[in-house]
Amino acid sequence: MEAVTSDDTDQAMSLQKEGMQWLALMISGRATDQDLAEMERWKHQSPAHAEALASAIEMRRLVAIQDKFSGEPPFLYRPATRRLALGGAAAAAAVYAVARPPLALWPSLSELRADYRTGIGEQRQIALVHGVSVAMNTRTSLSLRPDPGRPGIEVVTGEVAMTTQLPKAARFTVYAGKIQISAGDANFDLRNDDGRIRVSCLEGHLEIRAGNALRELGPSEQLQFAGNVVEEAVRVDPVILTAWRHGLLIFHDASLSNIVAEINRYRAGKIVVMNAALANRRFNGQFKIAHIDNAVVELAHLSNASTASLPGGIVLLT
Repeated sequence: MEAVTSDDTDQAMSLQKEGMQWLALMISGRATDQDLAEMERWKHQSPAHAEALASAIEMRRLVAIQDKFSGEPPFLYRPATRRLALGGAAAAAAVYAVARPPLALWPSLSELRADYRTGIGEQRQIALVHGVSVAMNTRTSLSLRPDPGRPGIEVVTGEVAMTTQLPKAARFTVYAGKIQISAGDANFDLRNDDGRIRVSCLEGHLEIRAGNALRELGPSEQLQFAGNVVEEAVRVDPVILTAWRHGLLIFHDASLSNIVAEINRYRAGKIVVMNAALANRRFNGQFKIAHIDNAVVELAHLSNASTASLPGGIVLLT
């Protein structure tokens, strides 16, 4: 049996950390073509470099699964041992031994393959085809669905505001999960949160197909879909719904847990409400996206809560 030396362990840990850093850069949305080329050169320096990057990717997937089912807060970490530092478990030591943002901030493989993607706090305007424009909100991924007879896109994750101004016979199709939205002359908002789909018609009319069911939406109406469950249409306030397009987040009679969940989409790190009673309290509030880092102070003042900061941009509200 080959002996494991301290130098071997230190080198393995160093490569694992570098692999995690490359992975974080690649999924941040800020990687340039030069960054991609440099990562490829780094990966091909040796089999150990390639293994470190592969382990980082695999551990990102495994830890995401663990966080989902274990019920542990995402900022917990476990100590590493020298024995763990070698082999596939080295990635676990590297992940848990350093401060890291919640794994919800890391795009999935389908997001990384998307044709268009926005990062944390980023918004983007795209003209897809003549008569169709889309505003992408933060952390949104879109994939093109080219079809000469019926052009469309897929909202892999995130939120878009779309405007379609097409000739009477023409339609544009938007896919999200198992949902298909058909629009000709309309203005609407679509959000996909891990398969929970929310479609809000602002102007015009939409046709929405979910399985064999066909639904229609008119102005200021909203439908939500979760798996095979379709909720009843509700009326919505377009001003609150589209405030993000004007740089604002507006809440009316919203629970603190929902307010925090929405603010977390726009900032690095994560705000965590530690008290169930506090999380269920309801508030009105307005926050500027451009100054979203001020939201922690504003939330503490709004809810009269105490705050505690942890590495990785994590803030506890108690």
